Amino acid sequence: MVQLGAIIASHAVSEYRVMLGGALNVGVTPVEAREIVYQAVPYVGMAKVFDFLHVTNEVLLSRGIELPCQGSRRRRPRRRMQDGLAVQKRLLGEKVEQLYAQSPKDQLHIQRFLSANCFGDFLTRTGLELKTRELLTFSMLASLGGCEPQLAGHLAANLAIGNDRKVLVSLVTRCCPSSATRARSMRCGSSPRARHDERAHPGRERAARAPHHGALPPKHRREADALPAARQPPEQPDPKRVTIVEGDVLDPKASRRRCEVRTSCTRTSRAR
Repeated sequence: MVQLGAIIASHAVSEYRVMLGGALNVGVTPVEAREIVYQAVPYVGMAKVFDFLHVTNEVLLSRGIELPCQGSRRRRPRRRMQDGLAVQKRLLGEKVEQLYAQSPKDQLHIQRFLSANCFGDFLTRTGLELKTRELLTFSMLASLGGCEPQLAGHLAANLAIGNDRKVLVSLVTRCCPSSATRARSMRCGSSPRARHDERAHPGRERAARAPHHGALPPKHRREADALPAARQPPEQPDPKRVTIVEGDVLDPKASRRRCEVRTSCTRTSRAR
């Protein structure tokens, strides 16, 4: 089910059609399949989920399943705000009160909408357990990418509801092939400080591990990394030293003296 949620967040409609058929073959019920799509609405957005709702109906009808499916409904629609706020506090604790207290007055209606819609309209529905809905939410946010603050909040919510680290790591592992989840969204056990440092300085750790090659272009750096030590380019000779004979590097003054000696020896031999 979490794979279906990740595929919806990735907006892979064709892949979803295939995977939904496989999910129904291994025991996912029609009610659960539709509830997965409904759960994606407040996080992925109705504009993207609309296509998956039609695909789900087409797959179910092709299997002879009558619509609408019976067995899922909203609980007490008139109490959506109260029930949603209760579920939100159960998952996030005192942070909910902080969100309301810190919200500007002209944005307070967004906090109320969050409690009534995301939690009251969807997380209180029947058809899926609350633990399963939180796992679906986590898989969707991780697959969307760029939702690290929300992902951290629902990481805490999953832990509060009983989905431990082992379950979350298994979820991420299952979703990797279908959603190409970014690495920073998958570190369930990394510290908040480490995540903050990486966001503030995204290249610091990579730069510290990389070998230093001065101002070489990236292509030449890769070539230098692959070059064995024995094949490194030889050092350039000191310009203050002059090569007189191959393999014989002498100081300029000494070279001049050697030239004079050789010249005098030549003159003496000719005189003889």
